[in-house]
Amino acid sequence: MISTQAVELMGQLIAQYQAPAGTGAWTTFVDKAGAQGLNWNFNPYSTLPLGTTSFRVRFIAIRGPLIWSDIGIDQVEVRERPDCTAPVASASVTDFCGATAATSTFNVTVNVSSFGTLSGGPQTQVTIVPSSGAPQVANALGDYVFGPYSYGEVISFSLTHQSEPACDSSIPGTYFSCCGSTCATAFTPDNGVNANTNASYADCTGGASNAFVSQDNPPATSARWWAYTPAATGVYNLSSCAQAPNTNNDTRVTVHTGSCGALSLYAADDDGCTSPTFDSDLNAYMEAGTTYYIEWDNAWGANAAHTWSFTGPAAAIAGDFCTTAIPLTMGASCANTLVSSLGATATEASCAEAVGASTNQDVWMSFVATTALTQIDITPVGTYYPVLELLEGSCGSTTSLCCTFSGDGAGAPLTLLRGGLTVGETYLVRVGHAFGGGDGSTNEFNICITEGVPPTPACTFPGTPDYS
Repeated sequence: MISTQAVELMGQLIAQYQAPAGTGAWTTFVDKAGAQGLNWNFNPYSTLPLGTTSFRVRFIAIRGPLIWSDIGIDQVEVRERPDCTAPVASASVTDFCGATAATSTFNVTVNVSSFGTLSGGPQTQVTIVPSSGAPQVANALGDYVFGPYSYGEVISFSLTHQSEPACDSSIPGTYFSCCGSTCATAFTPDNGVNANTNASYADCTGGASNAFVSQDNPPATSARWWAYTPAATGVYNLSSCAQAPNTNNDTRVTVHTGSCGALSLYAADDDGCTSPTFDSDLNAYMEAGTTYYIEWDNAWGANAAHTWSFTGPAAAIAGDFCTTAIPLTMGASCANTLVSSLGATATEASCAEAVGASTNQDVWMSFVATTALTQIDITPVGTYYPVLELLEGSCGSTTSLCCTFSGDGAGAPLTLLRGGLTVGETYLVRVGHAFGGGDGSTNEFNICITEGVPPTPACTFPGTPDYS
């Protein structure tokens, strides 16, 4: 392969050893293809494993299509492995987390515990070589600090033996920042597009709260955290529907209130997007001056980098809160009212959360009982999948009377019968889309409240309810 001809016209040289001879696997230690210029090329030697009892070497020459494609082999040496031991060190990361990825850095502390040996005698130094940045010569056992490195960098280390290259070694693993992977190191999101960009943060385990359970998915193994204190009260949208790249193919978003170590689940979503199908879309009502902790993870455990959008505030829709409940009229016959939860927020956890029927967009309605018996009928528009709850009391102090969703699936009508109401008392109805999503369109349903028929039921669900 000594030539200046075009690379694709030259041949290939492969050198391999087998240890032990006759039974071991063949290991390639030289693989050269194409023109190598007009000079001899030196190839670093390969060190056989300690304890090797026998070995053999083979050279494989594959000629090219030209008469100039000569392959030359010269100065092949086999010598005894040096009597040496490799230097030993470990490493750990110290994070310096800022409000953003751009303001976050980290150091890596390398602890040298042995310089290695040569011919039974100790060595007096080792050179620590990082994959980024300047090497350091360690003349004493102990700690050596490298950095600062930028958030997102991934660093590895090799150790150069003082006297014998055959006993060079490396520090196992790679080292990177885990800023943003726990509540305590949460970043501040921009109003716009944000990026979960650190490809290594999936390995920063222990940060997932798993406070939001969606459809019996396994616990998340890692998470990405953001903290936001709005200046203005309103409805904010968090969405991975247009994420790029689409690598985290089943995102899940959870919003918490409280403080790190004492968080309370506030709102969450799993599959609210229609494209990509399993990504998340959540509207959350946020009050000015309150800090909200936003947690992104993957519904199937593993995490990956992706972008997400954060927009708002927008005005709340009618019925978004208990205090703005849409008034309905109880009558002798059904008189439907068309209601939409599009743009609504989740003000409370779903009454069917325990069985996986989470909701991220619910609307409130109210009616005054004219009889002790009532029948509530919901007719979805399209594939709306309602979770229905009947409550008594006043906003801020309610008691759930009934809770159900249809076992017949999305788009199926839902009926609730309930007796024992007090005539003249105002009752509340809360409806949200099951499993944390929407129908991908208007999120509409028709609802009517009618006078029920004897005998007086408690909570009765004609059909096959999933939950009561």
